Amino acid sequence: MAVALAERDRLRRDLHDGLGPSLTGMSLGLEAVHDLLPPDNPSAEDVVVRLREEMRSTIGELRPILAGLQPGVLEERGLAEALRHRARTAAHAGGLAVAVTMPESLPPLAGELEVAAYRIADEALTNIVRHAQAQHATLTVTIADSVRLEICDDGRGPPSMPTNGVGLSSMRRRTEELGGQFLLEASRTGGTRVVATLPRGT
Repeated sequence: MAVALAERDRLRRDLHDGLGPSLTGMSLGLEAVHDLLPPDNPSAEDVVVRLREEMRSTIGELRPILAGLQPGVLEERGLAEALRHRARTAAHAGGLAVAVTMPESLPPLAGELEVAAYRIADEALTNIVRHAQAQHATLTVTIADSVRLEICDDGRGPPSMPTNGVGLSSMRRRTEELGGQFLLEASRTGGTRVVATLPRGT
């Protein structure tokens, strides 16, 4: 069972981080080709429009597949306990205190929203353990019309060029793909504050 869940998690990462962006890039390329077509070639325009529509349809079909390939810990524990478990493992790995504030249980959420929330928290905590040299961290989850994740630490502070990090780019991309807002800034404690707000209507 554990091997199957790990393999499914790997497959989801490969599809999300490899095939998904590739298809999106191809779709954007087709839009650029369409804009460059001469106006006196309707046959070529029809072909490009059809290919672009098929590409968009394929991307749409991929999203529920990705949502179904949840990380194993989400399927086994649910989002709330998965986040608490991740905070405990981060505390153990980084030798720091991690405080978690969230409702005891969370309402049902769309699969891709749960995956994004877990991955963002996972990446933020991973960055703290690897780079922040922090002693304390907090993970706060609030839910209303949106799911709001706030991860803070008292470490070295945000990087001078935050857009260059793969982890930070991944968190921002996951947030914006769901129509949310992502914020990275210095926290009141002198460390880093990451806030991701994900609309529940996704």
